[in-house]
Amino acid sequence: TDTGLLSTSTISLQNQLDQVMTDTTNLQDQIDLFTTSTINLQNQIDAVATDTGLLSTSTISLQNQLDQVMTDTTNLQDQIDLFTTSTINLQNQIDAVATDTGLLSTSTISLQNQLDQVMTDTTNLQDQIDLFTTSTINLQNQIDAVATDTGLLSTSTISLQNQLDQVMTDTTNLQDQIDLFTTSTINLQNQIDAVATDTGLLSTSTISLQDQILDLNATSTEINGGTFVRYASGAIIECLVVSGSGNTLAGQPVFGGDITLVDQNTELIIAVQSSISQNIVMNNGTVILNDDLKFVGDKAFTGSGIINANNRLIEFGGDLNLTSSVIIANSSGIRLGGTTQLSSIMTLTSNNVIIGDENILDLGTTGQIIVGSGSNLVIRDTIVKNISGNNIQCYSGSTITLQNSTWILDANYSFTAGALEIQDNFEIKGSYTLAYQTIETSSILPYSTLILDNGLTFSYDPISSSSQLLGFIDETSMLILDGATLHTVTNLELIRGTLGILRNSYLSSEASDPFDAEQGIFFGDLVNDMFCQIVPGVHLILTQGNLVNKNLIISSWNLPVASSVLNIGSNSSLILETDLDLGLGVVQFGDGAYLKRIGGADLVSSVNLDGALTYSIIS
Repeated sequence: TDTGLLSTSTISLQNQLDQVMTDTTNLQDQIDLFTTSTINLQNQIDAVATDTGLLSTSTISLQNQLDQVMTDTTNLQDQIDLFTTSTINLQNQIDAVATDTGLLSTSTISLQNQLDQVMTDTTNLQDQIDLFTTSTINLQNQIDAVATDTGLLSTSTISLQNQLDQVMTDTTNLQDQIDLFTTSTINLQNQIDAVATDTGLLSTSTISLQDQILDLNATSTEINGGTFVRYASGAIIECLVVSGSGNTLAGQPVFGGDITLVDQNTELIIAVQSSISQNIVMNNGTVILNDDLKFVGDKAFTGSGIINANNRLIEFGGDLNLTSSVIIANSSGIRLGGTTQLSSIMTLTSNNVIIGDENILDLGTTGQIIVGSGSNLVIRDTIVKNISGNNIQCYSGSTITLQNSTWILDANYSFTAGALEIQDNFEIKGSYTLAYQTIETSSILPYSTLILDNGLTFSYDPISSSSQLLGFIDETSMLILDGATLHTVTNLELIRGTLGILRNSYLSSEASDPFDAEQGIFFGDLVNDMFCQIVPGVHLILTQGNLVNKNLIISSWNLPVASSVLNIGSNSSLILETDLDLGLGVVQFGDGAYLKRIGGADLVSSVNLDGALTYSIIS
């Protein structure tokens, strides 16, 4: 029903066996022996289901059903009913192998048809067993098909039919017959072992998987050392303690207590589909996700540890305080459910995405985000507060992509390694200095904007002499100064993009020679232009050092009205290597300012002088 692997024609075995009568006094003992021999068959089928994914987990219930067989022969019918149900699952599993893998032809799947003729008179019980034997021939045929068609089994293991041919016809000797059938089942076991050994589909360690698999409807308090636990939907876990490695928690349980990893040697694979309503206590252990993980409310990982997200989503349910240091590797998303206080170190390796959904991630005074070497972090739709010092940091070769997010500085901050990538919109706020000190190139992507807010200073201060580490992909890549200062300790070349001035904003450099055209802030590089737009009523003010124009397109500066002003402050210098046309805008020189024209470059603009201007022309 669930997987479509079985045809409905095989699911009527129960109706036929329901009529079998119960007047054989020794049949119970015989069924008990058959049950024991079948346990190994279940183990192997479980191993196939678990390791190869050939069967759905819904087909793995034979052992559980046989475990319920009662010892009172007066209730033999109920026992046969249970065994019948388990047989359906055996047929289902064989059908699944036939349908999904193509190992068997559909003509070999006729067990149901064989059993349709089972009679109801216990005086003819032997005939019924003979019919069952005949139906088992088809099971043998199917196994033969595996051997013949795929070469998975050696022919020496195919002797089930020969064993069954010896079944006797006297019901007084039924025990001997079942013993023979038990022996034949051993051969079936051997054949499954051959699959494990010859094909490598199963590791030999999985041949006893049944002992390790627990299919639970109630609580369990401890799992350890390679245990696979699957909880039924709605099963309540009051408290779960995990130790050792290779443990798996699966299913749809309800969590009434914490999940606790014992120590740093503990490993837990989590593959649950229900929400986690309690904390996962790490104790320096490791959690591996095989499904998305969703916490409820303020529940989260507590204690230090490693989370291998395995490209799965980690979703928090509300406001919370993350107080313990964790390493998260390779998440498809870390979704914040509310205001999140990070008062510890979160190390992110490989590829990760913080999805804020417009919520606040507050680093406080002790929180840190570290992006591991060669790793990538996307911060999307997130407001990050209390950034200072170096509390968001990259290792070399790593990148932070800022997408529709905001950083709010609480003190001066230094970005010392790695690179930034601006996608869509990214705004930096706070009346402090962001020192760009990495030697790697950061980029503003097409149709994306970096906004520097009022009072902020962006200081270009790499520990190298490179002047092009702030990259613009094309003219749709924008840097907006909204009352901010763009400062450079060395030289800064702005090319290919657009600079927009929304409020009175500032440029400054630490150039020491006002006539040195190799020092300062450069617009263009004589090949690629940097466009500049100053809105009406706004001044772009050079407070210190040199501004060097190397744009080729004369209209690259857009000052639409006379109230749009380029202001060259006192002791600052405007150097023209190419013509500068400010349109309707104005250039205003402060007292003691400098102007240098190289190679006949012209200034096409209205000019206002506040005092003395030192002027130089070099042909």
